Amino acid sequence: MGAEGVSAGGAHGGPRAGEGEGAADAFRVVIVGAGPAGLVLANLLLTRGGGRFHVSVIEKGEDPRAEVEEAAEIARGRGSEVKATPSGVQRVMVNPHEMVMPAFGRLLRFPIPKDPPQGLVSRTDLCGALLEALLETATKGDKNEAAVGSNRDEEKEDGEKARVVQQKHLKQHLSRHLAVYFESRVVDVDMKRHVVTAAVPCGSGSGSGSEGSSSSEGNNSTGGSSNGSSSSSRGDSSIDAGGIGLKTVQLKYDLLVGADGVRSYVRNLLASQTWDFPMHTDRVYHDWTVVNVPVPPALTPTSLFFAAKVPNTQGIGTVAMPLVSGEHCLVWGWKSTDPPLDWLSLPSAAAAKQYLDDRLPWLDVPEDAAWKLLKQKPRTNMQVKCWRYHDTAAQVALIGDAAHSTLPSLGQGCNASITDALVLGRLLLGEAVSEQDRVPHPLGKQGGVSSGEGDGLASGGGDSGGGCQVEPPEPEKLRAALPDILSTYSALQVVEGHALVDLSDAAAPVSAFYTFLFTMDLVIRSILCKLLPWFVSQPIQGLCGNTTLPYSSILGKFRGFVSRVVRANAAQRWDWVVQRYKKTIPRR
Repeated sequence: MGAEGVSAGGAHGGPRAGEGEGAADAFRVVIVGAGPAGLVLANLLLTRGGGRFHVSVIEKGEDPRAEVEEAAEIARGRGSEVKATPSGVQRVMVNPHEMVMPAFGRLLRFPIPKDPPQGLVSRTDLCGALLEALLETATKGDKNEAAVGSNRDEEKEDGEKARVVQQKHLKQHLSRHLAVYFESRVVDVDMKRHVVTAAVPCGSGSGSGSEGSSSSEGNNSTGGSSNGSSSSSRGDSSIDAGGIGLKTVQLKYDLLVGADGVRSYVRNLLASQTWDFPMHTDRVYHDWTVVNVPVPPALTPTSLFFAAKVPNTQGIGTVAMPLVSGEHCLVWGWKSTDPPLDWLSLPSAAAAKQYLDDRLPWLDVPEDAAWKLLKQKPRTNMQVKCWRYHDTAAQVALIGDAAHSTLPSLGQGCNASITDALVLGRLLLGEAVSEQDRVPHPLGKQGGVSSGEGDGLASGGGDSGGGCQVEPPEPEKLRAALPDILSTYSALQVVEGHALVDLSDAAAPVSAFYTFLFTMDLVIRSILCKLLPWFVSQPIQGLCGNTTLPYSSILGKFRGFVSRVVRANAAQRWDWVVQRYKKTIPRR
């Protein structure tokens, strides 16, 4: 393994022109995870940072634009959060106009308010749009960008000349202020020396015979500065299980951001290396499968279908959300401690379709989609609570699911992740976070107040309307203020993250009693808030999806009910743990 001072040029000399120029004094941010939160933060720093930041993004998955699987996660409501992302993202959003719920053998329809703006967006589409905006920002005016590892497929049309179709399947992107690595993994993090060791795909040389494998002539640089801010090892290439050539690189950082999801490697490493990092994880015993289906006949392309309990099933719940592709994303979930054996034991695709048609005739799910829904490996959920979203000595910050993973019952996990990224990014840029924040900015900035509304980040740079921007701080000043910035970030976001975890837990009651109460409250409040808006507030789901109220304020309105449901859920889950323990430990 090369030492931290090894040149960024690797074994074949210095970096190419444009890859390290001007980056010697840049504030170096390494982001682990290329989900919505990580990509929004990278966009924000590169768009508004004035060239003072160098951002490296490490993602274990592939380029999201190349994914063809069904959308597994949906961001719901709170259009202001998505408006605060690059402008090109809004084209992948769907604005639902009604919520449809089955009751007493018929469908009940509830209009969804248009103000404030709302939106549904699949995680894959969102990440793809964010990545395109990030690459456009990073390569604007940089003629020496290096995009490595694109797939090219040849197609013949009507027996005539072959044409080459460029597939958007990026392995690496290396430019002056940005390095992006897909299909990579973090090997180790030295939190004392502030160095990340990662295994990344080798560059794609001419004449490469297989995807991702290559000769390494001149392509071993990481896009960092040549003074050791990024470095690659010499000759330490290896081949992973998928046959992709990998090399080991070391990335020095001023700030490491864990945006790597619910099973965060950064968070778990931070907890293992620091004795005073309080956190709690809890499996919620909820399994679900997902498939994309054509627009059901009883719905419109912008209808949102929701059933807390599908009639005549063993505790199955479902939601069908519209996608920009013109389809609906059908999510089918149940308690893993009480699996629906009548559904899981169906023998054929025809039986699966008949099962769905008997219980949800309005959806008219195709036979192949029903079979895929049945045979798909169920996905599981986990709740995560951290009582601090940073560590000062390690210079680490957590955003998104790495800091506060929730149940998908409210569809707010993605929105909360984007908010984390915006708050942390604005603090690093020296901007005030919102008009309501009473926490003084560590850098003493008074301008740049942004409430989130109308604060769009054009991919070309600049603010499209959220108040005046301030000049980003110099890297040295930012390094000195970083401990206070991280403390401020935690002070602002921990209370919101905890509130969202509790609200999402309460929106998915375990017991039948609280499920009935929650469903009745949802229906009754949805009706009365239209008739008596000055007297009756919207239900929890409505306030989370239809308003811009902070999650902590929403929790305050329902604190009694939420506390009771959260306690009841925790007690029931503990009983499940005890039951499983008794089943697995043989009696003497």
